[in-house]
Amino acid sequence: MRATALLLSKREEVVVRQVAEGLSNHDIAQQLHLSDHTVKNHLFHIFEKLGISNRVELVLYAVSQSKRSAMSVSGHDSPAVMPGNQTH
Repeated sequence: MRATALLLSKREEVVVRQVAEGLSNHDIAQQLHLSDHTVKNHLFHIFEKLGISNRVELVLYAVSQSKRSAMSVSGHDSPAVMPGNQTH
């Protein structure tokens, strides 16, 4: 999820991943040793930074970022070479 690096802090990225995994605010707070209120604050800041308004949009955003990261790692974001246009 490094594509969000310019927008989100590392802690916010962790919270996004955990929301995408289906964890509740309370579960996230327990795993990160934070208060429920701190998790809510992180989510508020994440929503503001990403221009979204709910967890469903956040999950959709996380999935799209995950796919984008997977594509760049596998090289699918580079231009395709057509069979007849290969250079030797």
